[in-house]
Amino acid sequence: MMTKPVNSEEAHAVTRPVAYRLAHVLVPAVLIGVVLYGVGGRDVWDQLRDIDPGFVIAAVIACSLQILLSAMRWRMTASFLGASMTRRRAVSEYYLSSFVNMTIPGGVVGDAARAVRARRAAGFETAAQAVVIERFAGQVALGAVLLAGLAISGRPVLQGLAAIAVVFVAVLVWVLNMSDTASIGRFTPAFVQRFGSAIRTSWSLKAGLMPQIILSLAIVGANLVAFAFAASAVGAEIGFPVVLYAVPLILLAMLIPFSIGGWGYREGAAAAVFPLIGESAALGVSASVAFGAVILLASLPGAFMVMRPADQGQAAGKSVVPHRPAE
Repeated sequence: MMTKPVNSEEAHAVTRPVAYRLAHVLVPAVLIGVVLYGVGGRDVWDQLRDIDPGFVIAAVIACSLQILLSAMRWRMTASFLGASMTRRRAVSEYYLSSFVNMTIPGGVVGDAARAVRARRAAGFETAAQAVVIERFAGQVALGAVLLAGLAISGRPVLQGLAAIAVVFVAVLVWVLNMSDTASIGRFTPAFVQRFGSAIRTSWSLKAGLMPQIILSLAIVGANLVAFAFAASAVGAEIGFPVVLYAVPLILLAMLIPFSIGGWGYREGAAAAVFPLIGESAALGVSASVAFGAVILLASLPGAFMVMRPADQGQAAGKSVVPHRPAE
């Protein structure tokens, strides 16, 4: 029986995803090893060994609150785009998404799965738009808190960076507002235009921008408090003005998708940031490791959703109203 010869391009296409996934694991592992070697692995272990369980519990509660509030923001965003879902479904799906993001390489697999599982409410594109816009709202809020923290840090260099960032954002917004929409549309793919329309719809004052701003700031606050509790659990004390700029700088490292749950990059960022606020790099790594464990613990309820199929009954109670561009 003759077998079909394997084409070198086909073999490369098969091995490339495997190598890519392995890199998601190996690169963070190497980073953690380098960081531990640089700051002193024994010091980190000693601090983690004496961790305060009370602060860990408080951090888990804060992280759980962040997940619940994020689920509400996602549900609100989806409703603005014409896709309805129950609170219970939004919470359960968000827990599943968080758990997958913390355990699967890439950092966004859970979000992609959330969009796929929610597609019955108004189609995959609308479901994907709701997920992306909800996550983007979180990054915008985190960036806003970071700028506020830099502005009140009392450090001229950091305050200068905040001023430059504000001017850049203001100029960018002005350019976008002054641009000819028709001209831009001729060079922009249709799906990008539809995504822009979805953002305008979900973030319009008429749709309910203020509730989303309040929710987003509360979510960021819960994240910052959770990290502060995790830091306190290993013996670090982060004051209010410092937490507003130090913690966002560390959390932004988790946006790098080339890892699992931000491991490696977050520890490297903590090792770099903590000396700037008067704490040791080893303490920063310990706080970051404790925070990573806290996030995983808080997302564990999502493990019970892994084998559960998307809600087949969602279609029966759905409300599909195609969104219109905000006026």
